[in-house]
Amino acid sequence: MKRLGQPIVIEAKPGAGGNISAAMVANADPNGYTIGLVTGGHAISGALYKSLAFSPTDSFEMVSTLVYYSFVIAVRSDSPVKTLPELIALAKSKPSEVSFGSTGFGTTQHLAGELLNTSAGTKMLHVPYRGDSAAVTALLGGEVPVIFGTTVLSQVR
Repeated sequence: MKRLGQPIVIEAKPGAGGNISAAMVANADPNGYTIGLVTGGHAISGALYKSLAFSPTDSFEMVSTLVYYSFVIAVRSDSPVKTLPELIALAKSKPSEVSFGSTGFGTTQHLAGELLNTSAGTKMLHVPYRGDSAAVTALLGGEVPVIFGTTVLSQVR
């Protein structure tokens, strides 16, 4: 990067709801050259996992908020489900048969699906994937009928 006068390397480490990359950042040399990007799921990792290679609160210093994003509940364009009430009705009519994909266990996308289950009285089954793109691919391929995601806007358009 020209402004810094040195190259920047971005290394994606998906998996375990961001905990793999968080552990890498937490255990990196504290030289100021390693910066991590965490999601909302980071805040609840300590409650969801028995042991972590880091402390979600004590191993990091907040630098900045980079982005705010919205969650999308998405189905394939050829799905008979076109609205949220229709999805809820389908899930209620087939308890534990309708599945939803997310970016992984314990992620905010997973928890959004579970929040819908709780608030709507449904029992959709969670199918975790390694990142949003894998969940979108599973949706488009018919592996899951619905996903809770953040990066499906290009497919929606």
